Amino acid sequence: MSRGLPPRRLALLVIVAVVTFAFWRPLFAGATLAPVDQVWSVEPFASASVDTVSSEAAPPDAAAIHAAWVDRAAAWRSGDVGFWDHDVAGGVPVFRSGVPFTHLLYIVVPGWFAPGLIAAVAMAVAIAGARNLARRRGASDVPALFAGLVFGCSGLLFVWFGWPHATALALVPWLWSTAIAAARAQRLDRSAAALGVVTAALLWCGVVSLAVLALVGATVVVAADRSATLRSGSLALGVTTGVALAAPHLTASFAHSQWVDEASRSSADSSADWATMLTIPLGSVFGNGAQAIPWLTGGTQQTSVAFVGMVVVGLAVLGVSRQGRRRGPIRAVDIPILVAVGVAVVWIGGPFEAVLDGVVGDAAVATHARVLVTLPLALAAADGLALMVDGHRPQRQFDVALQRARLVGAVVVGIVLVAGWRWNEVVGGANARRLTIAESMASMVALLVGIGIVIAWRRGVVDGRFVGSAACGLAVFELLSFGMAIPTAAEKDQRLAVTAVHELVIELAGPEGRIVGFGEVMVPAVSPALGVDDVRTNAARSPGLLALFEAADNDSLRLGVGGAADAPRPSNIASVHSGVWTAMGVDVFVGGPTSTPPGEVLDPPPPRRRVDAVLQPVSGQVEIPAAGLRALVLDFVATAPVVVEAEVIAGNEVRRNRLAVAPSDATRIVVPIAGEDLPAGIADVVVRVDGEPSVAWIGLQEDVTMQPGVVTGDDIFALIAVDPVVVLHRPTPIARFANDVVVESDVVRAATLVDAWDGSTAMTVLHAAAGTIDRGASAQIRAQRFNDRVSAEVVATGAGIVVFDVPAAPGWRVSVDGRSAELVTADVAFAGVRVSEGAHVVELRYRPPHLWWSSLVALSGIAVVLAFARRSERLEGC
Repeated sequence: MSRGLPPRRLALLVIVAVVTFAFWRPLFAGATLAPVDQVWSVEPFASASVDTVSSEAAPPDAAAIHAAWVDRAAAWRSGDVGFWDHDVAGGVPVFRSGVPFTHLLYIVVPGWFAPGLIAAVAMAVAIAGARNLARRRGASDVPALFAGLVFGCSGLLFVWFGWPHATALALVPWLWSTAIAAARAQRLDRSAAALGVVTAALLWCGVVSLAVLALVGATVVVAADRSATLRSGSLALGVTTGVALAAPHLTASFAHSQWVDEASRSSADSSADWATMLTIPLGSVFGNGAQAIPWLTGGTQQTSVAFVGMVVVGLAVLGVSRQGRRRGPIRAVDIPILVAVGVAVVWIGGPFEAVLDGVVGDAAVATHARVLVTLPLALAAADGLALMVDGHRPQRQFDVALQRARLVGAVVVGIVLVAGWRWNEVVGGANARRLTIAESMASMVALLVGIGIVIAWRRGVVDGRFVGSAACGLAVFELLSFGMAIPTAAEKDQRLAVTAVHELVIELAGPEGRIVGFGEVMVPAVSPALGVDDVRTNAARSPGLLALFEAADNDSLRLGVGGAADAPRPSNIASVHSGVWTAMGVDVFVGGPTSTPPGEVLDPPPPRRRVDAVLQPVSGQVEIPAAGLRALVLDFVATAPVVVEAEVIAGNEVRRNRLAVAPSDATRIVVPIAGEDLPAGIADVVVRVDGEPSVAWIGLQEDVTMQPGVVTGDDIFALIAVDPVVVLHRPTPIARFANDVVVESDVVRAATLVDAWDGSTAMTVLHAAAGTIDRGASAQIRAQRFNDRVSAEVVATGAGIVVFDVPAAPGWRVSVDGRSAELVTADVAFAGVRVSEGAHVVELRYRPPHLWWSSLVALSGIAVVLAFARRSERLEGC
């Protein structure tokens, strides 16, 4: 098979072919992977409508990651390179999240194309890395390629396709491989430099627990390398160089972690159930749809986190069961140790929980530890395959390993039977047995074909080379048939489109504005891609910011999958009156279609009778108050879902809105009407209802006419749109002047004070006394946001506090008229600056904490890499 082609070139062709096949649509067929196009099937994104966008099945946090990178890369292309991102969750430090090398592709490729390309690159790097690792452990060409294909096509890579997690996972086998090379080196050479570069790339991915677990795994594989006298100097130099190269990210991440409240992101991992852990590799046996293993909270997602397939499991059992004597230099002990550590971390928390819980949460550690299960399984399966590939006929070693494997296999079969019994109960009740069995056919077929090939090999019908090629093909067939359903793709005409509502919100908010909305209406996951900063975007926040969210709505923070706090989501559009949103600089509020706009509510008079609202339109009149008409309040009862259309006619002006009404015990509904510009006086109202007769009734007066109530305006808000969502606009300045200070050191009580603030006074809440404040003072402020900088020109009639809508995170420095000034924390979580009477220029500049010395450390790491890269000794096997 490889006579005319060197093994390395053949492996490269196979890797390219597999990756091309796996990502054909997003790479070459004009489609796009889901993360950038992630939207929900709710208005204004209903997938049933031609002029809106489709709903894709991808995790919303994946979408948020990609949406942020689309926006960030656009800024970098324009030369606006910075360390602080103003356009995500009120502002976040860029270095906090790291800069994975794969995500730099966003700078040079279109946003819709980048996720597919990033996923393909990560998959290719993972395959090549695992292959290289297997080669270093003594595997021959075909088993090594098999190990690479298994790890690169595993559920780990597909679940986190395009995430920084995928990049980090792809680098794990390279870390282990370069660690082995450094341990074997006779002197300090480029192997230490390579270890440093890989370590740095892994650390820059920003996934702390994955990096720590990968280093643990590297320690195990190096300790098991019997061909090396442990070169602690080379290993220490490599790891130290990697830490030095990543110093700017590590210091910024540490400083931010000290500021944010990571405790809110920690929870028990639902995937830590013992049965889940033991059956992770067998996911496709029970289907990859919603009716997966019943005790997995996340269904397909959780199952596929470490899914490697039935063919791989069988070969891994065979590999682990073989005799301890290996032709290769690595002892067999490393594989069971790595698996045991992975199981310990996932199942019982392991020794890393206490160390990392405060940074990433124990759930993240448990999930990421599955790399210590998946990669060793791939290596063990390669060892099992080597028993057949490296000999031309069945050997005694194979027979001994097979005899031992029967015992292990019996345990695996027992687990499958128990899981199958529980699976049968769940899918039987859901009438999905046939569907789930159909989803499992790929694994069943691959397993049966694999067994048939082994039998043929033992009878001498086929040789080891054929077995190796067939095993590679079967593994790819099984893994891709299971995994390719996860990164769904959309066609060109289904990509994220800016609807009329998007255009309106973007125009109202402006380049420096912010929005907050109800539920997923505006989809905070993709808001950055639209150029809008939705403050609900999922991000780690300070205790002060979390206290503010909970003060505005005590149900706004919810614990999500993986132990992360979901994006804050105000439960009612009426919360626009909270002073919290003014402090955060929110300009636009987006509510669901059934939201009650803010304003004074005047209920309709009690009805004298109710009539079937479906049979014919109901007419009446309403008095439009001078404060403006924001909504109609109708006496309405529904026992089944209906659609209500209300029309207001005032002279030549007509306003209407359609509203889907669900059955409830309420005896009234509020229909938002954008009628603030209608003239005051009497207007005609017509209500039509679509639905089945005798399911909806509307209240009438004695003269058989309808008399609706109203929601009036007369405040600082403007109701801009009501169809398909409610949009309210209230311009908020970037900076404001406060001449009244309330001192409150308790964060929760301070947040309550901010929430109760109605904006009628120029007030701010400080943690400590602010010095001299002139209560009668006022100021004119012109403020602008720039890259890493916020500038304000202030003309004050007396002493006061200039409060910015910028989170007071570590790294912000303040100057007044060019001289350094003190930054005070105002309104619980934001940057404040004291100013005296007169004209001043106030500037906030952001630099990651310890940027200069960490940059010097990184430069020293670069110098070390360049120095040792010049050495003549090449990395073995690279």
